[in-house]
Amino acid sequence: SISPEMINQMEQQSIIKFYSPFCGNCQKFIPIFTKLEKTFPQFQFYEVDCSEFNKECDQLKIFGVPHVRIYKKLDKFSDYKGENSFDALSRFIEQQLGNIKKSEQISQTNSE
Repeated sequence: SISPEMINQMEQQSIIKFYSPFCGNCQKFIPIFTKLEKTFPQFQFYEVDCSEFNKECDQLKIFGVPHVRIYKKLDKFSDYKGENSFDALSRFIEQQLGNIKKSEQISQTNSE
């Protein structure tokens, strides 16, 4: 588990699971998140315990758990809103990967 302050220091594409150890759905989500970690090695995977960092999770606008957020760059992120299944999350991550690659191509084109 990381502290929310550490999110601002991340430099790599990251996937963060916001959870609470007291949440039944969060417990069911553990094997899915573990499988995602193995499937998408290009991302760093982190967890934030919102029962420990309640105020910080509120500031990040995390109002329900489990919650998955993909950070592309420090201030750019996408929140996953959908079914907590491996297939649905995989499709979302692949879609975000496509968006990340497109934005990198655009920035390379603009810098040339």
